[in-house]
Amino acid sequence: MKTKMIIQIQDELLFEVPESELDEVKALVRQEMENVLTLDITLSTARQIKQTCVSFHLLQVSVL
Repeated sequence: MKTKMIIQIQDELLFEVPESELDEVKALVRQEMENVLTLDITLSTARQIKQTCVSFHLLQVSVL
């Protein structure tokens, strides 16, 4: 199974991520969300990772 985005609620994204892709997906999502626009302020993200079964994780990302 590959990574897939499950849902977006306002500024939060929920992904289902195989453990083997977790580090790569965390870095990619953070890079894209924090640098989507050039702004006078810095966007930062908060990440929560929750294991839902042996090999898959949910990665929740929200803009702060």
